[in-house]
Amino acid sequence: MASLIGKVIDGWRVQEAIKCTPRCSLFKVCWDTNEETKFCMTVVYKDSDNPDYNDNSFENNLTDVNAFVKPEYTYYTSHCFPIVPLKNASGVYEGHEWFVYERVSKPLSDVATSNTLKVSRDDEINIAVQILEILQFLFAQNKVLKNLDVHDFFLRRTTKGYRVILLNQDFYTKESFTIEDTTYTSTSVIHGNEPTMRDNVVSFVYIMLFLIN
Repeated sequence: MASLIGKVIDGWRVQEAIKCTPRCSLFKVCWDTNEETKFCMTVVYKDSDNPDYNDNSFENNLTDVNAFVKPEYTYYTSHCFPIVPLKNASGVYEGHEWFVYERVSKPLSDVATSNTLKVSRDDEINIAVQILEILQFLFAQNKVLKNLDVHDFFLRRTTKGYRVILLNQDFYTKESFTIEDTTYTSTSVIHGNEPTMRDNVVSFVYIMLFLIN
């Protein structure tokens, strides 16, 4: 999908490739008539058949954030979800679904992997509280994620510090599914059982153990 760079899709100019997986490609985009309006775009491929998965143009521009599902909940629902544009936020291009969302400041995984992001014990507690608040909101809506992964979250920079944002909202809807990365998956789900709220909480614990170690 590197061929999309420079093209305009429903008003969005594709600027740079930032991630490629078998199921989607991620780009930095801006509004064609206003380069200061900056977002990210995901182009989704069905059946994990992304023809650009081995494209070298993505090799040096990776971001450790999952974004293969169009957000059901956004900033206008709660500030713990991604900001999306008020117009031209999604569509179909050459038969492939695309959607737009805010530029990612920092992946949540940077808490554990970045040498430049200084995180105190209080910061770690705050991150845990924010993720639990996100889960509490979802559970109140009877929503369960198929799997919860550290890469489903990113950190939004605010005047009061970083806020944890759930970007990848892959909810369970009784259909069969596979999990590509089971690092943070509960044993029950790995064994083929339906995901439950408890499984999401177990994944949260695994994520926090990764972040604090």
